[in-house]
Amino acid sequence: MEYFLQIGLHTFVLASLYSIIAFGYNLLYSMNRFFDMTYAAYCVLGAYGYFVIAKLGLGIPMTTLITFVVVGSFAYSCERFLYTKLRERKSTAIVLMVTSLGVLTIVQGIIAMIFTSNTQVLRFSNNIFHIGTVTVTDVQIVTIVSALLLYGSAWYVLQRTKFGTQIRAVSDNEELARAIGVDVAKIRRISTVLASCTSASVGILYGMDTSIDPLMGLGLLLKGIIAAIIAGLGSITYGIVGAVLLATSENMTVWFISGEWKDAVAFLILILVLLLRPKGILQK
Repeated sequence: MEYFLQIGLHTFVLASLYSIIAFGYNLLYSMNRFFDMTYAAYCVLGAYGYFVIAKLGLGIPMTTLITFVVVGSFAYSCERFLYTKLRERKSTAIVLMVTSLGVLTIVQGIIAMIFTSNTQVLRFSNNIFHIGTVTVTDVQIVTIVSALLLYGSAWYVLQRTKFGTQIRAVSDNEELARAIGVDVAKIRRISTVLASCTSASVGILYGMDTSIDPLMGLGLLLKGIIAAIIAGLGSITYGIVGAVLLATSENMTVWFISGEWKDAVAFLILILVLLLRPKGILQK
């Protein structure tokens, strides 16, 4: 029984991490409508940015804030001076995707050149808490709380604020949103910065719980995309459902089959969803 409780907690933590990734990617996709691989670069930059800035001894909150500023500035620059220019030239979604893959490859190469391909550790120890017979670390608690706060705040902003209404308008119909006076370019840039900070937070949380390396972003991105597609790609607040299903299936696979099959089962579920519910299980 104790082991099942520990597995359940681990599933909840993993689902929280996946849901944060899925949220940022859904936000990015709903604005851009192409598979933006730069999202993985934001994750890597967040992890290594924190790794460097933490050496200044500014404390976790200030270090995280500065990391968000750095990553957000990079994301704004990519959107303003790269993707916007490509859209003005009527580039297709595949051209934009290949360009984003190029940006990710360059970022990974630069980071590997500076820090080598060896893994790095953001924290050498975590505070461990015991809840009955179940153990949990402070980073895992922060991950769960962050996911809940993120989706709660997102629901409020999207449903109760003018900015949220503009995001939904651009996501539903960009041309119509532009016709009624929404500054689409501004909304897209703000959303890109917010998504990049979300991705950076995943890199930091993942790095604190395990370790970081230059290629970590792509693996996390794929899990975020799978969770987003399962629930409904582009539906910003649905990602948490796909994340729970993905994390549960992965842990059940490890428990009943083998850890080597974890990723295979995740992609099998994705294929089944695409065959049976191409728009996602929550989309009408």
